[in-house]
Amino acid sequence: MKLKMLTRMAAMVAAGSLVVGLLAGCSVIPSKDGAADSAVATDTALIITLGDGMPALTNVEDFLNNVIVTPGSAGLVVADGSPFVVGPQRFDQVKNNDIQQARADKTARKKLVEAVQGAVAKTSETDLITAVSLAGRMLSAGTADTKVMVIRHSGVNTGASLPMQDLDLLNTDPAQLLDQLDAAAMLPQLNGVAVEFYGLGDVAGSQGTLSAQQVQWLKSFWQAFFDRTGANVTFHTDIVSGDALTANGHKVTPLAPAGAPTFVKVSTEQVAFQPDSTTFLDEAAARKALNGLAEQLKGTSAHYIVAGSTARVDNASREGAQALSLARAQAVRSVLAEAGVPADQIICLGLGNEQTSVRSANEADNRCVYVVSSDSVQATEFRSVGQAES
Repeated sequence: MKLKMLTRMAAMVAAGSLVVGLLAGCSVIPSKDGAADSAVATDTALIITLGDGMPALTNVEDFLNNVIVTPGSAGLVVADGSPFVVGPQRFDQVKNNDIQQARADKTARKKLVEAVQGAVAKTSETDLITAVSLAGRMLSAGTADTKVMVIRHSGVNTGASLPMQDLDLLNTDPAQLLDQLDAAAMLPQLNGVAVEFYGLGDVAGSQGTLSAQQVQWLKSFWQAFFDRTGANVTFHTDIVSGDALTANGHKVTPLAPAGAPTFVKVSTEQVAFQPDSTTFLDEAAARKALNGLAEQLKGTSAHYIVAGSTARVDNASREGAQALSLARAQAVRSVLAEAGVPADQIICLGLGNEQTSVRSANEADNRCVYVVSSDSVQATEFRSVGQAES
């Protein structure tokens, strides 16, 4: 597997802001002579699984390169069907000079590499909910004031705590599921914990490509989940590709393919454009999201409207906003067509910043593209206000 966009300390758990201070156990302020004058002690829990269902994590040494290890603790939870803990380890590594610090960092870095390399799934399925609870208990046992949880997971929970493969996912209210988890005392208390979530929707092996709608549902669920626990979650959009690790015999039960949707909001987090342009900000990420949506659309005789929407900004004319949103809708249609959806089954509209029943009070959320069934009430509304193709 290759980690796309992997640079020195970038991509997934390797992101510099995470590794140099989260996996390591803290952040460091160097002194003039290079030694660490002060450090913020941090207890960190990393949740990861090497197995079926997610792209394998390789090149561990690369993404742990140049980790500075200082006071705090770092522990690892393997999120297979029966999650288990590795660690935690104490890292009291602030030394008096650069040579001693480099030696201490190298030793600690080796321990981290070995721990992550050994995070291999043993039990079938994957239970992220239970893994989060274990990680929360680990953080509670730590002595640092700063608590961080780093998750590298697809977000698809197939374990006993919540077998998503048994749900009609897209027609299930996340709030109802969370009420059930709460009643069963399965929501941990994570007040003040910073959660860094990587890999949401990135699947491989038995778990087939997810649709954009399924990924959006997963994000809604986990956002609500961490809101309930009192944690602050940040979803990172680095895309991971590659094969799953299946040599160990680990298996997950895949989600059922989503049926043809009638309403999809493709958010800017999934498909972003450069400012005032029809060029994708991250073409690989956009194509990944739209290819998942195409899997739902192709193979049916249904017709769709792809409607672009823009945020309301100062000095933007109504005509200009509609023209830009129409062009972006056409760019989305082109990718869908390349992925196998017949282009003659899609009509594009430019909503610009016109008021509709689905428009958000948060203007940033209106930078999006809607895909709706052409015979739906929503399509009728869009036709009434949007700019049609000439």
